[in-house]
Amino acid sequence: MRLALLGYKEEFADVPGFAQRLRKMCKDHYYNKRALSSRDPTKQDTINRRNRRRNRKEKKLAHLRTMLDRHKRSLEEDFSTAGMEMLLNRKYTSDEESDDEDPMTSPISVLRPSYRSDNANRFLERLDELYFVSSHIRRHQSTRILRSVMLVERAVLEELPWWMKK
Repeated sequence: MRLALLGYKEEFADVPGFAQRLRKMCKDHYYNKRALSSRDPTKQDTINRRNRRRNRKEKKLAHLRTMLDRHKRSLEEDFSTAGMEMLLNRKYTSDEESDDEDPMTSPISVLRPSYRSDNANRFLERLDELYFVSSHIRRHQSTRILRSVMLVERAVLEELPWWMKK
């Protein structure tokens, strides 16, 4: 590892401050790994669970945004155009309570905000369907992930358009 870093130092010698930045990155990496190894395993499990949920949500939002860009014209026929992109924000989407790595073994519990209108829910379900149709499913993957939907009481967000609120 040390030889590789020294090679980088020589290769990028003309970049100003590269050696100092590389040294700082190595020190930060070392201290982060040391802190991880000394962390309580239950606390680390909690952090890992939270990160898995956040990453799954971000990945799903990226897919939904892609579907909105591809199928915007067909969606405009059925839904109001005001705020379509706004609904695809982390704070407006449903949370997932489950954090299993393999959703085929246990269903995912979706915590849907109660303030969201049926029209907004249909819009998000339509984007899900469009993504599912356009994605390539491997043979070993499930054709559909099992979900159970539960309503969660949350404060109504004023900045949402009228068609997204109950």
